[in-house]
Parts: sequence; C-alpha cells; structure tokens
Amino acid sequence: MSWLDSLKRLFGAKSGSGRVYILDAAPLHGSARPGDRLSPRDQVQVLQQLSRFVEREKIQAQAVFEGRPLREVGEGENFGPLQVFFVEGAAALPDRIVELFRRAGAGRAVVVSSHPQVEKRVAELGGSLVRPGTFRRAFENGGGGRPESGGDNRMNSRRRRRPRGGDRRGRPQGGSEGGPA
Repeated sequence: MSWLDSLKRLFGAKSGSGRVYILDAAPLHGSARPGDRLSPRDQVQVLQQLSRFVEREKIQAQAVFEGRPLREVGEGENFGPLQVFFVEGAAALPDRIVELFRRAGAGRAVVVSSHPQVEKRVAELGGSLVRPGTFRRAFENGGGGRPESGGDNRMNSRRRRRPRGGDRRGRPQGGSEGGPA
C-alpha cells in the first residue's frame, strides 16, 4: 500500500478520483524555505515531479505558484494531468488557494499548505489540510511509504554496519590490543 493510499484513507476517500489536492507548490521544492519564491526553472522541476506523481497515483491536483505564468504552462492550463495557477504576489496566494478550495468543495478538496492564513481559513470552512513536508515524502518516495533502499535510513545502516563489541573503530574494549602475555 502506498503512502498516499494511507493518506486517502485518513481523509475518508476510497480512491484518489474523488479528491482534489490543491497544492501550495513552492514548499514542495526540496530546497525552498517558507516564503521563498521559486525561479521558473525550479517551478518547472516541481511541475515535472508532481505531474509524474499525479499520473502514477491517479489523483486530481491543482498547483499554485507565486510568480508569472511560465512559457511551458499558462494560468489555469494543464501541465500533463496537473492544473496550474499563478498569483502575482505572496499576499494573493492564500486567497487563490481558498478560492480553488471553495470551487472544489470542502468535501472533495484536500489543501497542501503550511501558510498560516490558508490553514486558518480552510479549517474555518471545514476542510482537510496536509503539511507540504508530509505530501513531499509521498512523491519523493515514489508514492510508497519507504525509500527505494528498502526502508533503511542512513542512521540505521550505519548502526548495523558497526562491528559488534569494541568501540566505534572496531578495537576490542578494555584498552589492550590483545598482544601476547
């Protein structure tokens, strides 16, 4: 079962086809900090990743970026299976996301944002909200719940490779090197 399937169940959807995910897309870029405005190149990179993810998971999604429309996709147009919207300034972002949320309907829409104003307004309207970091884990891991390495993270791998007994460098404990007595 994929990570997104678990998320769908959490929000009561049996399949992704009934839900519309409305994404504050900038925080989904791995190196973006809150409030960052992505370059057009970074926006296209996020769109490519999201497009593959949306297609693979068979979900409906709308992405909202701060900035002007791109050459690759205009305002309200589709980038593959993903519908894309743009706002001119950061102040307009919450209004646009809430507008899309209302159009989709509180029962169908899941908003992916960490913007405090968006969170507050969506909660007041009875909507579902997911943090971008949570959603990003799903599409960075290919939709599955574990990384491709089989679920090991670096810390567990290091711990498992460390020799049993002795210190971190593999020397026996007790200070002696085991020379003849």
